[in-house]
Amino acid sequence: MNFGTWNVRTLLDNTDSERPERRTALIARELGRFKIDIAALQETRRAGEGQLKEEKGGYTFFWKGLPEEERRRIHGVGFAIRNDLVKHLTEAPTGINERLSTLRINLAKNQQATIICAYAPTLDADEDIKEKFYCQLDTILSEIPKEDKIILLGDFNARVGRDSDLWPGIIGKDGVGNSNSNGILLLTKCGEHNLVITNTLFRQKNKLKTSWKHPRSKHWHLLDYVITRARDRRDVLLTRAMTGTDDCWTDHRLIRSTMAIKIVPKRRLQGRKTRRKMNTQALQEPSKRALLQTTLKDHLPTEHPENVEEHWNKLKTSIITACEESIGYLTKKHQDWFDDNDKEIQQLIDNKRKAFQTWQRDTNCAAKKKIYASAKAEVQRRTRELKNIWWTKKAEEIQHLADTHDAQGFFKATKIIYGPRNHGIQPLRSSDGTKILKDKTSIALRWKEHYQNLPSGLLALSFFFVG
Repeated sequence: MNFGTWNVRTLLDNTDSERPERRTALIARELGRFKIDIAALQETRRAGEGQLKEEKGGYTFFWKGLPEEERRRIHGVGFAIRNDLVKHLTEAPTGINERLSTLRINLAKNQQATIICAYAPTLDADEDIKEKFYCQLDTILSEIPKEDKIILLGDFNARVGRDSDLWPGIIGKDGVGNSNSNGILLLTKCGEHNLVITNTLFRQKNKLKTSWKHPRSKHWHLLDYVITRARDRRDVLLTRAMTGTDDCWTDHRLIRSTMAIKIVPKRRLQGRKTRRKMNTQALQEPSKRALLQTTLKDHLPTEHPENVEEHWNKLKTSIITACEESIGYLTKKHQDWFDDNDKEIQQLIDNKRKAFQTWQRDTNCAAKKKIYASAKAEVQRRTRELKNIWWTKKAEEIQHLADTHDAQGFFKATKIIYGPRNHGIQPLRSSDGTKILKDKTSIALRWKEHYQNLPSGLLALSFFFVG
């Protein structure tokens, strides 16, 4: 599996920003390009707690941030998980606070892993804030079962250096740069819990280790880490910075770690097959009605068997076949301005990435920097233009449905055009308030316990309002 950690600067859409809208779509496509299975994201800046699914991008985003009234501060952590893996999760990610979030997954051979997404305070933050963060991280690490694997991902705003003699077993011989005070805090915490920083284990060029460039000195530093238990270091095949990553309007590189572990697919219960619906909406067109009538006439049996069951089966088969050929089945179509223009937007992003990589090979060249700035501006301009064209077209379609008094089509069209849907995550506390319940089974049992303990009058009233 490929794990990633990336400070994305924001997942918010802001029309006044230089960044194009649909940040989640841009991030999802870049994660997909590097085949990331689960990515820890920092500086998401989305308020509260929730999730959002990018259908075509192929990832579901989970986040935990500050309340709406406090969101002006830099904050927020979360996960981006491949859509085909989300269905195998037995627990949803749990946001501890705006700096820490956890996710527990089932692995092969009856093993489990706890993934932690962390966003540590910066070097110039108050010591109290740093101490609070590392105390909370210590609590999380201490509560993880000893048999669980630990995958700690995040932007720690720390430099751990390369002194493997001073920190044996915690960092390898292939670190980069010197340590700072934040790095000492991280190294100490790793020592307490027998963790190893995998970024320092592999011999590779410095550009494949570093993740952030200082805006003034222009020196590259390693601030984003993938950390595991020391006993599990053999699971890690390679941890490196992805220099070919599109900058996605962030100043951090994506860190990818490939590990020899595998999620266990959730057992599927054999349920009743859902019956597909015919596209009866098409019958509003006279040509489709005429086609159905003609097709029915061709397929209806000319001879009628005496046996009622046989007669009915022939008639049913004829009607279904005629409908399949003339109007077809109802298809669930995802509509979204970004996804519908995916090909052109991807070409714009590819052009910007090429311009960025060309400039990075010669950062002193003003002409190449100008070409890159122009490519960024073109992405912003054209994506807004495509969005406006798409919405204008959809507005005309919906207006036509309203003018023809097609109420069903009108409400259906307005319901499916709003892009990726936000879903709130509502974990529950146990009855004694000491534990947060995250998996569906525990939450359902907690609700059952709650209703069983209600007085009979209140129980009836509760079901009245629910119904």
